[in-house]
Amino acid sequence: MKTCITVPNDVSVLRSFIDGSLVIKDRDKVEHSILIGEIIPTNEAFRIHIDELKLNIAVVGYIYDAINTNFKIVEEAWEIGHSYLILDLHGYYTKLMNVIPSVKIFRAGIDFAIPLFDPYPLDPEVYFNALVKLMAVYLDLGNIEQRLLYSGLMELHEKVGSKAGIVDFLVTIQDIEESPTLTIQEYSKIDSLIRALAPMLRGRTAAAFSHKMPCDFSSLFNGLTVIDMSRMASNYRPLMAALLLLKGLCLGRSCMVLIDEASSIFPHNEGNALHDLFSAIDKGRQNGVFLHISSSTIHALSPNIISRIGTFIVHRTIDYYDLRLIEQVSHNIETDISANEALFFSISGRIATVRIHKSLAQDYTVPSDEEIEAHMKALGIKLARLEEVKQVKITLLERDFRDSANCVYMLLKASTEQVLTRGEAITLLTDKGLPSDVASRLLDAIQALGYLREDYVSGRRVLLLTRKGSLAISEYEDKVKSAEAEKLLKNIRGGINE
Repeated sequence: MKTCITVPNDVSVLRSFIDGSLVIKDRDKVEHSILIGEIIPTNEAFRIHIDELKLNIAVVGYIYDAINTNFKIVEEAWEIGHSYLILDLHGYYTKLMNVIPSVKIFRAGIDFAIPLFDPYPLDPEVYFNALVKLMAVYLDLGNIEQRLLYSGLMELHEKVGSKAGIVDFLVTIQDIEESPTLTIQEYSKIDSLIRALAPMLRGRTAAAFSHKMPCDFSSLFNGLTVIDMSRMASNYRPLMAALLLLKGLCLGRSCMVLIDEASSIFPHNEGNALHDLFSAIDKGRQNGVFLHISSSTIHALSPNIISRIGTFIVHRTIDYYDLRLIEQVSHNIETDISANEALFFSISGRIATVRIHKSLAQDYTVPSDEEIEAHMKALGIKLARLEEVKQVKITLLERDFRDSANCVYMLLKASTEQVLTRGEAITLLTDKGLPSDVASRLLDAIQALGYLREDYVSGRRVLLLTRKGSLAISEYEDKVKSAEAEKLLKNIRGGINE
């Protein structure tokens, strides 16, 4: 049964497709175009001119028809030397390794990461403001949660810098929670903020945002690269894709970027929250980076992304809103299409009904991790697996002293074995590599926070361990022992596997 099809959710944006005045020369020359199918009903070869791709292209409609079309465009564009970066939310496009031997495949959370707390190459204030807006859209954060998150991110960057990790972030959130200036409404939203951030605090999703990127940004835009995000928590995949666009588009070289399930990255209800992301897209276009987005429907896409698309390939759909839209803009064009058929239209004024050829990749199954790793090894790229982030438990010493926690532990432990004067305590800390002035200030902080207290013993002014200090020692030792035991078990398992 044939089904009518779709077009965008803003008729005023789309009307120009029908009455377009853009003239593309040499459209049918092989060296300037890619063959993706044949025109219905004449069966003439149908080619997309490279300039039509560079208008930004959207493939929409029935998901499996759209995937086949995306594969076909990538395969043909690759044949004539065009680079592609594919942001793959579900892992479908890893199948390309079976037909394009040089494709690079990275798996977010397994061997690929983008550090969430490092603003490079953007200005920190610009980056963290954009990050909060992105997280608000994808994680459904309210205004109060957004203010708390922005305060935490800026404070974290000021205190720790670009090397901040998940533990540092949690400590910062705890510091905000204990702030005396926090309002009742803000205090009540701390828990909801932590719940929204929970997937980012452990497992592969945390690893995807906690480690350094395993390659240079610019290399992602060179050749054919697939970023498989299917192993992450689903609501964090759009965040990963958006960050790659936000950071990478200002650095990338000439390339097409295929964005799978674009409606989750550019949702219709985003308002202007993604302004910074769209600005990055516009800047990327100036650098020769063009979009190829894919979505099951058009009306679910933000008008801000639709207004940046110049070429549409629309497959069959049963979406009511999309069906109405195509009727409003198609005039007398035949819109009844079947499987693997599509309506093509662009601002060049060209409209056609097309039968899309079957792609080569479509016949293959999604490769296993072992196959991907063997493929990358054959390319000379050894994938280093990221260490998964375990459930984060922050000890008292880590919360209060962060990088100096181990030095403080050594001092507290020493105070259980001998009576120390202030001078002896400072000497012990300097022996651990701290400058004397830093050691003195650190000892002041240890006393101020109640881990040690001064008293007189046999006429000497000495430092005595408090109950809080004793608890801190036990807590810290338990965590260290647990980490050592886990490392030992991992080594044993590794030996058995070998």
